[in-house]
Amino acid sequence: MINPHTLTDLLSTAQAARALSPSSRLLECSQCQAIRTGGRPCDHCGFMPKRGGLYHDVREGDLAHLDRSGRSHPHIYSFGEKREFPAMLAHIALVGCLQLERRTS
Repeated sequence: MINPHTLTDLLSTAQAARALSPSSRLLECSQCQAIRTGGRPCDHCGFMPKRGGLYHDVREGDLAHLDRSGRSHPHIYSFGEKREFPAMLAHIALVGCLQLERRTS
């Protein structure tokens, strides 16, 4: 790692800050092979690579339980689970109304 105190002695403050920043590294453009600065678009062709993880492919359809191989296994809800779900929603709504009443009174 670069020692910032030694670097500041050798370079001006602006040069030292630039040298320590992670975007100061030089890279080769994947489109035109020109040298570009990391984190900035290419000065020659304007290409700016997309960061990984920004795009998430979403398929239309219902949510499903999947096993490790990616195969869908439908969950069969019991009569009790089907009966409990509306009761849980009603409880959430009732608690929300009670908290709202306390705040306004």
